[in-house]
Amino acid sequence: MAPGSRPAGSAPARSSWSNPASQPWTAREILDRRGEGVFAIGYLVDDVAAQLHASVAAGARVEQVRPDTQHPVGAYLDGGSGLLVDLVQSGSSWSG
Repeated sequence: MAPGSRPAGSAPARSSWSNPASQPWTAREILDRRGEGVFAIGYLVDDVAAQLHASVAAGARVEQVRPDTQHPVGAYLDGGSGLLVDLVQSGSSWSG
C-alpha cells in the first residue's frame, strides 16, 4: 500500500486507545518490539481477503491474519514504515 493511500472499499476508520499491560496481545508484542507509540492505523474494508491479496502484491508484509488465513476478517500489514495497517472486515465481530 502506498504511503498515504487508503485501501479500496474502505470506510472511515475509528480510533481506539488501549494500554496492553503485560498480557499477551498483538499490541503488547508489537510495542515490546518497536517501543511505545501508535502501533496501527485501522481501516474497515468490504473484503479483507481481496485487500490482503492486493496489499501483498504491492509489497506489504503480513504480520498477522485473524482468525485464520482461510477465513480472514482482520489482518495486520507492515508496509515498511514501522506503523502497521489493521484491516478489519466491515460488519464482522472484529469491527466492534
